[in-house]
Amino acid sequence: MGKSKKRLAQKYCANWKYGNCLGSVHTFDRETGTNTVTIDEKIADKPCIVDEGCYYFEDYVAPALNDATPS
Repeated sequence: MGKSKKRLAQKYCANWKYGNCLGSVHTFDRETGTNTVTIDEKIADKPCIVDEGCYYFEDYVAPALNDATPS
């Protein structure tokens, strides 16, 4: 990824809101096929932590960007 993670989060992360994180956490239960969305109070309404390491960015945003980048 050529651009900074913070810039990519600003452009592509669904949790980004004016530099803060919405804190949305998605959990998929393979056994029941249900998707649960909760709010992580530790990161919600706080500055984006993508540069320190953010599981949402690494698990959802980065793979999608890598898939969209031509080889």
